[in-house]
Amino acid sequence: MIRGNWSLSAELKKSEQKHQQKVQQRQKNLYRSKRLQSVDPIRLYKQIQNLEKDREVLSERDRKHLKGLKEDWEFIQKNNLHQTKIKAFLAQEEQKQKQQLIAKTKLWGSKSIYFNPELNPLGKVPGASQLHEKLVIPLPNLTKPLKPTNYTKYEVDPVLSQLDVVLPQGEPPRFYKLVQNTEKPNRVKSSSQFESKEVITAFVPRSTKRTKQEVYDDDEEEKKEEDEDEEKEEGDSSDEEIMKTDIAQEVKIEGSEPEEIDDEESNLAPEEEAYLVSIGKLPAKKQKLS
Repeated sequence: MIRGNWSLSAELKKSEQKHQQKVQQRQKNLYRSKRLQSVDPIRLYKQIQNLEKDREVLSERDRKHLKGLKEDWEFIQKNNLHQTKIKAFLAQEEQKQKQQLIAKTKLWGSKSIYFNPELNPLGKVPGASQLHEKLVIPLPNLTKPLKPTNYTKYEVDPVLSQLDVVLPQGEPPRFYKLVQNTEKPNRVKSSSQFESKEVITAFVPRSTKRTKQEVYDDDEEEKKEEDEDEEKEEGDSSDEEIMKTDIAQEVKIEGSEPEEIDDEESNLAPEEEAYLVSIGKLPAKKQKLS
């Protein structure tokens, strides 16, 4: 069923326009393929990579140029132009990217420019969270000594010339404090170490494991010490006994019976005499038997 607003002439015009567009597109593709066959694909790839790095700073003209280069690269990959050359180049680029990734994360230790024997012994690259200042680009994983391409030279500040600042002589300080024990000392054996073996062996520690002879000698020494202690104790006890006997003899001598004193000759009162007899100072008088 034919629509009321359908027109044969309009349909013919549409079909003719589509045919013309297809012809034009085919002609464009032929022209682009001829042009890109003479283009170096590796150079084209590097141009895209260089422009991609500074994409934020590009002008409108450079952005249009980058868009055209990307379209040419997609056309080359889609139509398999320079296929053998591109495959080898892309495989090499993948290998380079893997090596760069390994180099970024590798721990260089003392070779790293960030190495510090106390604060950073592994030489790890500090991250953005470990720094007080914000980083525009991530810190590179560089090693010592730095190449001239890794750092930039800055002009001298004019304020220094105005202030007449004089730097002290000698090398500038590397750390805020003295760092020691970073290198192994080169020890050279002197001839004095080989002069006498007795001095050298005096500093060699003995093994903790003892032989049977050493155990036997130690036991003999302990027995000797015990015998000496017993002899000392016996000597002390004999001295005490001698002292006791001497004291007893003195007491006997003091307590020996004195000569009998007649009642007429003694001038002591009977009470005093009884008291002296009770404490043992005076012997009791013997009663004369009738």
